[in-house]
Amino acid sequence: MIYSAAFSATKNHYPIPSSLEILKEGKDISSGLSHSFSELVRGRIRSARDFNEHGPRIFFFFLLQLLMRPVFSLFYLKHNQAVIWIYLDAGLSIVFFMIAFFPFLKRLVEVM
Repeated sequence: MIYSAAFSATKNHYPIPSSLEILKEGKDISSGLSHSFSELVRGRIRSARDFNEHGPRIFFFFLLQLLMRPVFSLFYLKHNQAVIWIYLDAGLSIVFFMIAFFPFLKRLVEVM
């Protein structure tokens, strides 16, 4: 989130280049994610989709994870360290990950 806020998609001065674009010499499914995240941090959802159609869904996954950590930690501590909260947190995280990264996982399976 900090990386996305620090660098602007319009100025295009990211210090870390896309290794997939360098290796393949072209666009890939992950191309434009940093640009998309930068736009989302600034609240520009439409232009974020222009950079990468999967960007908003993946950004929302990371934002949700950021919010879930303290919430589930509090539930865990408040309910006498009941292990169910750990299982619920892990289960929801896995489900949200599968939803957010489905196109990438599908692509990985196709390549294999």
